[in-house]
Amino acid sequence: MLGKLIKNEFKATARTFGVMYLIVFIITVVLKIFVEIENAFHIDNVVVNILVGVTNTVFIFGIIGVVIGTVILILKRFYDSMLKREGYLSFTLPVSVGQHIASKSIVSYVWIIASFVFIIAIVATLFIGNLAAFVGMRNELIYLIKEISRQNLWKYIIMIAVLMMLAIYTYIAMGYACFSVGQAWTGNRIAGAIATYIVFKIIIEIVSAIGVYLLFNNNMNATLENVGIGDAIFQPILIFAIVQQVVIAILSTIATYYALSRKLNLE
Repeated sequence: MLGKLIKNEFKATARTFGVMYLIVFIITVVLKIFVEIENAFHIDNVVVNILVGVTNTVFIFGIIGVVIGTVILILKRFYDSMLKREGYLSFTLPVSVGQHIASKSIVSYVWIIASFVFIIAIVATLFIGNLAAFVGMRNELIYLIKEISRQNLWKYIIMIAVLMMLAIYTYIAMGYACFSVGQAWTGNRIAGAIATYIVFKIIIEIVSAIGVYLLFNNNMNATLENVGIGDAIFQPILIFAIVQQVVIAILSTIATYYALSRKLNLE
């Protein structure tokens, strides 16, 4: 049943994300055309320069829009399908609350990764035809890989990648938890979600500060200032950050599950 939930969730969100990606892609193509025309014909015209500048600005806002839009869309989807009238239908299905949370978390995670890949792709689109730029980036990448290998830093790179992947899920889990808990203790669900987020962040910051002090009290200056990837303290800090993300994600998921199971108040 989880597979069917995931499939339906993708169907429900694909059109909205597709439209968002299409709009930004069209903006990217228009910008690429203007830049190519300007470079090919060596045009130094005020009108053309203004068009390129405006399109470039719109392109930048488009990238920002994809980032912010992805977050808004996945949270809105959860809010609409679980906490509003659509929730009546969701909770009449023969599936558990845990399966609902899992399906939405998986689909949201995939869309965040997809948006990240999309942004890389449209930026790369602007360099199509510019062989020198691609050669330069390739050379920089080769040099970076060689330096990482020479300094034996791959374990740190892997840990940072794990931390980033965990952080993505943590943000999703916290968002779901804020809406789920917030709707249970206030009449205004959005205000409740914001208030819950503030409370969660305060608690996390306090607990994190205490944890850092207890674990690294002999290296407080190192943990707060000028920590390099090769420093001895860097690996313990990464491990602490990874464990912290795991704990926050688990607690957020538990809070979401409890609120939807015991404190649900649909509109």
